[in-house]
Amino acid sequence: MYKQNILCLLLELLGVKHTKGYTLQYYETHPHKNDLLGLSRMLTYYGIENEGVRLEKDKESIYEIQTPFISKISLKSQASVLREEEMAKMLEKGEYRCCYGIMKKYIFLILFAFFVFYGKSENDVIAIDSSDTTPCFKLSEVAQNVDSVSLKIKKGMGAAQNIFLSEDYIFLQGMSSVTQYTRSGKRLRVLDCEDFTSDIAGDVTKNELYVPAGFNLRCYDMHTGKLKRKLALDSLSVISCVFFENALWMLRGTFQNGTMEYSLSKMDCQSGDIQNLGIFYKESYGNKPFAFMSNGNFSIYQGRLFFALNSGNSLYEIRGNKIVPYLQWQIEPKEHYSPQYEAICDKGKVGRYLFVNYRLMFLENGDEAAHHWFVKDLKSDRQFNVHLEWEEGVCVRGTEDDICHSGRFTFHPLYSLPNHFYFSKTTDEGLTFYIVKVKE
Repeated sequence: MYKQNILCLLLELLGVKHTKGYTLQYYETHPHKNDLLGLSRMLTYYGIENEGVRLEKDKESIYEIQTPFISKISLKSQASVLREEEMAKMLEKGEYRCCYGIMKKYIFLILFAFFVFYGKSENDVIAIDSSDTTPCFKLSEVAQNVDSVSLKIKKGMGAAQNIFLSEDYIFLQGMSSVTQYTRSGKRLRVLDCEDFTSDIAGDVTKNELYVPAGFNLRCYDMHTGKLKRKLALDSLSVISCVFFENALWMLRGTFQNGTMEYSLSKMDCQSGDIQNLGIFYKESYGNKPFAFMSNGNFSIYQGRLFFALNSGNSLYEIRGNKIVPYLQWQIEPKEHYSPQYEAICDKGKVGRYLFVNYRLMFLENGDEAAHHWFVKDLKSDRQFNVHLEWEEGVCVRGTEDDICHSGRFTFHPLYSLPNHFYFSKTTDEGLTFYIVKVKE
């Protein structure tokens, strides 16, 4: 089995020190072990530099690529390694026309454009027509299945800011604490964070929960609730965070000299080392002595990390340690609205869907706004623009849960489960979370 595993084979051929049992377990439990991007992530984990190439125009340039290289073979959507005699038979049959190089007795092939994401061009601009609305957006349009968790929460305890789901538990982030429940809804304990919390994340392989609170990142054991360690943060600027590829990625906001600056950093949750990756967005407030800090959302799809800032109009992808604009959106028309528009809640990418929750301020009455929810399927290009109506903070028109029949639903990203979002309903008995897995 070891010799047949492509990751183990590459590590052995490249002379990279590793433990066979751990490597096999890491590969077999990786969510994207059967595609090239997943293999790229695994190679990066072992410190092997690699990159994908796109050969769409001049495909003859494939002959200039240095070996070794890797690709998918045939139409099976799997990364493969072929022996030399197998490759020779394929070439004789004319099944493949490619450049190939021999590394010991193995041959690696590369096909064209294997990092294309649903055929989308880089940094596309999506036009959102606010006047073209859908009467009602049904949950079945995007949901593959829906699970629910009901919690008995006493009135007056306050709402959860964010949630984190593991296989066994659900954690609710409060103002300065985290409440832990079982997936069946039994309350276990309250974790006192001793300061204001900004988000919640976790590493399910190590069973560790991470809570940025004040100037510290608090690391808890998920099973016992015990505080294992506190790691120093260099500021109070954390807006949102997610655990991805053995690091805690943090969106941060800092106000200085009349400008709100948003940056990205990542932290080693074992050593506490922080690597700042630079500023990606700025908002100028002129001579005003204050600023409003925007929220932001992460999402993970097919082993790739994306994020969006609520006050911006771009979705970014993180590639290695680089921040790359992935796509943008523009809201039109604005004849009856103020030139300024903003997202009122969440925006971002969940699976193959883009969600943008925005509002447009009326010119006639600056105190009133039109609330909209835009959803686009990036695979099929199908899209919906829904006009929402809210009363006392509750959505009363525009969406319909036609699966669980809970009434209207909203969108909140769920970082701990890729391809999922959630919405919640308050009842006399407590709070019910609906966990939605989107269609793949």
